[in-house]
Amino acid sequence: MTEDVVIVTSIAPVGIEKQKAAIDTWIALGFSVVSLNIQAEVDKLKSIFSNVKFHVVNRDGREKYGKPLVYIDDILSYLQEYGGKIGGIVNSDIHIRAEKDFASFILEQAEDSMVFASRVDIDSSESKSGETYAYGFDMFFFDQKLLKFFPTSDLCLGVPWWDYWVPLIALQKGLNTKYITNTVAYHIKHKINYSVQTWRKVGIWFADLFSPGMKTKLFEKLMSEQLESLDEDLGPHVTYNFIQMVYQTTNFITYEPKFINQSSNIEFDRSLEKSCELDRNLSSAFRKLKVDQPISYEECLGQAWLSYQKSDFREMADYLHQSLKYTCMQPTKIILNWVNEFVQLSREYDCQFDAYFLSDQPDWQKLIYSILISSD
Repeated sequence: MTEDVVIVTSIAPVGIEKQKAAIDTWIALGFSVVSLNIQAEVDKLKSIFSNVKFHVVNRDGREKYGKPLVYIDDILSYLQEYGGKIGGIVNSDIHIRAEKDFASFILEQAEDSMVFASRVDIDSSESKSGETYAYGFDMFFFDQKLLKFFPTSDLCLGVPWWDYWVPLIALQKGLNTKYITNTVAYHIKHKINYSVQTWRKVGIWFADLFSPGMKTKLFEKLMSEQLESLDEDLGPHVTYNFIQMVYQTTNFITYEPKFINQSSNIEFDRSLEKSCELDRNLSSAFRKLKVDQPISYEECLGQAWLSYQKSDFREMADYLHQSLKYTCMQPTKIILNWVNEFVQLSREYDCQFDAYFLSDQPDWQKLIYSILISSD
């Protein structure tokens, strides 16, 4: 077990067997593991997790979030004071599927850098493949020298948006970031453990940090109970744009085992590599096509296509409807032209477009119906 790379987590007092199975994969790879918990949880857990070091925290998130969650500040402070050369934060139910050299890989790659990764959601620990969750991060490793750049916050491990806050701060501070494109982190599916209300409130705070000035508008929607509109702003808009920024500005790395055990049944998921390449293509498209206020037919189509790519079909329909005032084409020709332009843009940026899928979208159907009715 190496003291050079210390993983800090917070083991929950429920679902113990699943967490133990996950953490055992870390220890098998040579990582030192520390769990931060309140005293009552430590008393319950320490005899079960004999190979984990426990550190008692003097505060928790019960007052703010209703649960004894551990503050990210306390985790970072622990890593600064007691951690090794490289400090990690990993959710306690994440299985790391890698070979014995993975700790050395992290030790090398995280020097003067922050390394992070997404997970694959699987049905059981025996599953060899699953659904890649590219819109979230479950594993972070930092050079200890970089921890001083992270400001204080009210975020806790297990609270939504904390995994966005970490890379956002790293990028805002100009730190070197590296994203592992082939997934080594696996997670057994379960119901979400946070409330939608918490997701919204913390999301508003994060959105303002990511894009200053958004807080007032989003908070007004929360107070006036425009929840569907608020969820669209936080979900498709903030989330998508943030992820695009991350993939556009970070470095991509791949874990390739130097020595693979012949008896190993590990299969590395490569789906994220294709996903990251697609995100790079979309980032290129955003840089070239994105405008604040489209003032031409071509600009409206460009914005509509970008909206299609992020699955915001209502916004797509709005831009297409806006394009009507910039053309004199007949309705049937306009609709055909829209589809043709989407095909051309998708080929140009090597992105996906499915006309049949588009035709099934209610917002597209409403738009087409309104155009055909108005032309009668």
